[in-house]
Amino acid sequence: MEKPDSRPVYFGRLFTGISFLWISPAIAAGASRVGCGHKPSNDCHNQTMDTFYQILLEAIKLILAGVAGGLIGARANDKLTILRDRDQRLREFRNTVSVLLEKFRIAANVDLIFIHQQSVTQLREGCVRVLEDIIPSQKDRVKKTCDGYCGLSQQDIENKDASCIVDSLWGETSSPDPLEMKPLCDYERGRKLILGLLTELRDLSW
Repeated sequence: MEKPDSRPVYFGRLFTGISFLWISPAIAAGASRVGCGHKPSNDCHNQTMDTFYQILLEAIKLILAGVAGGLIGARANDKLTILRDRDQRLREFRNTVSVLLEKFRIAANVDLIFIHQQSVTQLREGCVRVLEDIIPSQKDRVKKTCDGYCGLSQQDIENKDASCIVDSLWGETSSPDPLEMKPLCDYERGRKLILGLLTELRDLSW
């Protein structure tokens, strides 16, 4: 269980302490004038009442300052909590993207399509969760980049070139040398495309 956040109490005490330091000289000065000495009783009574009201007024100020301090502290704590939660969501999203980046870097060519298909739902949901945390000027880029990644087709990843099959079947020689044939698929081109999109998403999520 999380420990209760003591920051509102701390801020309230801080403001109360500052307020006390501000008004305590006035209270002390008022208290020092309570003694009437040899003045007439009416003057003594009036002076006593004036001092009492002055002390009461300063006490009210102190209470109000404490309440204001508590409210300010609570407000500041809410702001800190919002910022902390935002940072946590963005950090989790960046971690997810970083894991995918590493998977695609080390994956075999034939595994690229499978990894992409398995990651589409996870990445789209992650983008939705953090979209409101992205600064407004970057939101459109995040949407576009996410859609670009999730919309990649098998051909976008494989970059299959059918012309190499045509050459092998209807070329000048009936049995071409396999070492001289063009590769059927350009997986590295697809890998580069995927890594570029994921890297952009990660860089935008700060």
